Amino acid sequence: MAFGKDFQQFLNAPLLELDKYTLYPRHVISLVFIVVFTRLLSYLARVIIMRYASRKNMARGSAQSIHQIVKYFLYIMAVVVFLDNMGIKVTVLLAGGTALFVGIGLGLQSTFNDFVSGFIILFEGSVRVGDILNVDNEVGIVREIRLRTSQLETRDGKLMIIPNSKFVNDSISNYTHMNDQTSFDVTVGVAYGVDPLLVEKAITEAMDQVPDILKDPKPAVSFHDFGDSALQFRASFYTRQIFAANRVRSQLRYKIYETFKKYGIEIPFPQRDVHVDMEWKQKND
Repeated sequence: MAFGKDFQQFLNAPLLELDKYTLYPRHVISLVFIVVFTRLLSYLARVIIMRYASRKNMARGSAQSIHQIVKYFLYIMAVVVFLDNMGIKVTVLLAGGTALFVGIGLGLQSTFNDFVSGFIILFEGSVRVGDILNVDNEVGIVREIRLRTSQLETRDGKLMIIPNSKFVNDSISNYTHMNDQTSFDVTVGVAYGVDPLLVEKAITEAMDQVPDILKDPKPAVSFHDFGDSALQFRASFYTRQIFAANRVRSQLRYKIYETFKKYGIEIPFPQRDVHVDMEWKQKND
């Protein structure tokens, strides 16, 4: 009984007094409990969402976006519960701090814009974890979407931290938003006088030998242009190796070189025809 009474007195002993509100040990204990419980709920929500996504063949990025929304909702509810436990009414707090919030909002307008953009991204699903984006001519895969910033890993292993407002306000290319395959092309020149149909056959044969080039949609070869020193052909193809597109292009160039060598197709180098005016030359001699 004495221990229970002492413990009760400990819980009710003031730790910190702020105007009308007093912080007691019981508030600290409840805060720890709320944090642990909220994190546990967030973990369980993630497990449930990921299992549901796996059963329904939902994109992993979409599932993670849903979990982020649920997680932030749980955190907001945890803050509300803690404030209520301290006897602080959220409505009163908001009303009394309106002027302060306006001042903070003006000073942190850019940061606030990033937070709002984070919610827009999560709810719209325009950018998801696992998407491959082109941001400022830098291609990267989305590793994490947070409330204020997102993380992109580039092809050379760099980690880019990007404010979410950039995704909302700027134009970006999302290679995988609609599906997991994207078209790319390789341009190659051949010498004038080579049969264009033979070139088309050689390039098609080369594309058939690259494993990462999809057979459906079917690759295509087009007579692109008459260049200064060469006939320009373009090989267009689809691949799922979007993040490694440069590697696929390189493999195709190797195969094109091999098939051109096989069929005796010449790859020209830049050249110019020089005409000498013999009459002018004789006068100056």
